[in-house]
Amino acid sequence: MHQHTINVLEFEKIRSELLEYCISENGRHAVSLQGFYYSQSALEPLQLKVEQAREFMEREEFPSFEFPELESELRELSTEGTVLEGEELIRFARYFNSAHRLSAYLRAAAEYGYQDISAHSEQIGDFRESAKAITAVLNPDGSVKDSHPELRKQRAHMARLRNELNRAAQSYLQQNSDRWQSDVPTQRDGRIVLPLKAQYQNMVSGVIHYSSARGATVYIEPPELMTKNNDIALVEQEIREIILSILRDLTRAVASRRTEIEQLTEAVTEIDSFICRAAYARLHNCVRANYRERGFKLKRARHPLLRESAVPIDIETSQDIQSLIISGPNAGGKTVTLKTVGLLSLMNQFGLQIPADEGTELAVFNGIYADIGDEQSIEGSLSTFSGHMTKIGEMLEHADVHALALLDELGSGTDPGEGATLAMAVLDEFLKRGATTLATSHHGLLKNYGYTTPRVQNASMDFDTSTLTPNYKVVVGLPGESHALDIAARSGLPGNVIEAARGYLSSESGQVSEMIKELERRQTEFKRHEESLKQREGSLHEQIKEHDLAALRLRQREHQLKQSGYGELNKFLREARQELENLVHQLKSGGNVSKEDTKRVKEFIRTVEKREKQEKEQVEQEEIEFASSDTYEFSPGMQVITGPGRRRGTIIRRAKQGYWLVEVGAMKITLPESDLMPAESSEQKQKQSTPRYGYTSDSGTEPAAFSLDVRGERLEEALDRVNRQLDNATLANLYEFEIIHGKGEGILQTGVQRLLQDSPQVEEFYFSRPEQGGTGKTIVKLKH
Repeated sequence: MHQHTINVLEFEKIRSELLEYCISENGRHAVSLQGFYYSQSALEPLQLKVEQAREFMEREEFPSFEFPELESELRELSTEGTVLEGEELIRFARYFNSAHRLSAYLRAAAEYGYQDISAHSEQIGDFRESAKAITAVLNPDGSVKDSHPELRKQRAHMARLRNELNRAAQSYLQQNSDRWQSDVPTQRDGRIVLPLKAQYQNMVSGVIHYSSARGATVYIEPPELMTKNNDIALVEQEIREIILSILRDLTRAVASRRTEIEQLTEAVTEIDSFICRAAYARLHNCVRANYRERGFKLKRARHPLLRESAVPIDIETSQDIQSLIISGPNAGGKTVTLKTVGLLSLMNQFGLQIPADEGTELAVFNGIYADIGDEQSIEGSLSTFSGHMTKIGEMLEHADVHALALLDELGSGTDPGEGATLAMAVLDEFLKRGATTLATSHHGLLKNYGYTTPRVQNASMDFDTSTLTPNYKVVVGLPGESHALDIAARSGLPGNVIEAARGYLSSESGQVSEMIKELERRQTEFKRHEESLKQREGSLHEQIKEHDLAALRLRQREHQLKQSGYGELNKFLREARQELENLVHQLKSGGNVSKEDTKRVKEFIRTVEKREKQEKEQVEQEEIEFASSDTYEFSPGMQVITGPGRRRGTIIRRAKQGYWLVEVGAMKITLPESDLMPAESSEQKQKQSTPRYGYTSDSGTEPAAFSLDVRGERLEEALDRVNRQLDNATLANLYEFEIIHGKGEGILQTGVQRLLQDSPQVEEFYFSRPEQGGTGKTIVKLKH
């Protein structure tokens, strides 16, 4: 990618922020050196991992890690006989423990179907035993623990010697106290010495180590203190040798796995590359840009460096448009639009998600070239115009069918007539080379060029003519007026100057201005007509939907009637069979029955059973047809019901074959089609479906009934049954039923009626007083 473009579009500011989300020093270093991708096949694997990592972070909290820099330590380990310091070994232990946590986190992603990132857990080796061996011996600061068996004895011996030394020093200071400058001993080179007044130095035996600056005090080590100091020095040496031996053993163990550790750091670095991108995407509310063969389509795209002040823009080059010319007033947002398109394209090809809405599409360019800003150079003897031409010349050398060229104020900085003709020639050349071009200009000739040239389209920045302020929105298909005189007048330029300027405007310019205004009026009318067509289309769609639902209801009703008829037939068969058997028995008892009579009776029974079988098979076949008809066509924006929890969500886009990215609450989840059902279809099913032999609840515990008897039950059991009855009755379209609870105003009746009073499903209820010898009941009517 051209370095000038990277600098002009300020991509390095994005990279610097991205580095803050890295979890390892190696990852931070790698991301700081990473380049751009120039093909969709190379870019897509990283995009997929970033997408999966972001979704997983939204479902499972991302743990904290500590991956310190190990490069210098690993380099030391390559030298035979190296012994690492305790602090260096502790860094390895922290790295190993963090690697284990990272592996466990990624492994859990497989449960949600994020196989691409979960597979990276297999690249992380198991270093738990190595970490345990280090932390069992060393403290967090790298010092050897006092509990180490080899050190415990020596350090206890050291403590005893120091106590003896302190007692001996105090004994000296308390005797002939007038000889000492202080009653506190002093340390010199790790040895205890005493502050003796200089005039008494010949009266106390010992080695004088040094004297004070004025010579008034000498620091002496008496023989008894010398012996104890020597004993302490020997024990300290033994402790140092023990510590060295411990560190040598730990270093040797770590060095034996040096190759594995290098592989571990490479694996963590690779994981860090998509983890940091996912964290950035979460914070900035970014989306993955869909791939398109050429050009771009940005939906509510925001410039990431403008933060909250960024105004979302919508801009698109259709497949048959190669060059887009944006015109409009100064400070209207033209340059920001150019930079937004360029920077978001760079971010996309760096594997980043971009701050825009779903449905955004970007091509993968083999080069992005920008001529934005003033290229004037005093040292290089370049004027503003010369600077622009030099840069455009370099762009034309490299531009091809896969390039994106961003040209700000094309043709400016020189004679307007010559500048406009030169700008058209430049755009012609980019068209020949097949490059996608986005240019801004004030030239009227370029606006005409946008209308008359194939594969070129005009666009403008929306401007409020009543307030003379920009709206910072792109209007594709219309050129924009500069409004220079209006803005100049509003900015305080004298009125006579403005009027004189208007007088200088040529009739040709006026005609162009009128043409633009007429086009704006037609554009407004077209939008109004388009909205009207959408409303009609929506109305027609609703009518078709209602027609389909009505047809479905008719089929369901027909099916229910056949089921009902089959049930009645079944009842008839049972009664007929019993009646015929009784008849045969009576005939046999009378002794007047013949074999022919019995045969005819049995033949009648078989005929009726055959009819029953035919009816049953027909009903079952219809049930199969109904079950197989539950196939749905999903599309972005569709409201769906997801999973066993039956949560409502919105389809964002297709993720892969058989899967959709669905927004459920604040989360975006990739789900298989088998877990989805259109929300409207689900609601219709709940309202319209009737089971074969009456409605049964999901739990399968109790069907909805016209009469619910709770007499003799405990209050909790009765209320639980009433709750289930309310749910099941609603789904079974049973809008009126009775609850039998016994005579009088007892606790059971009171509890049931309080529950009904609080239920949103109940329209009204009333208590039916029992007749003589009867029982009390409550009649319930549900809302339709």
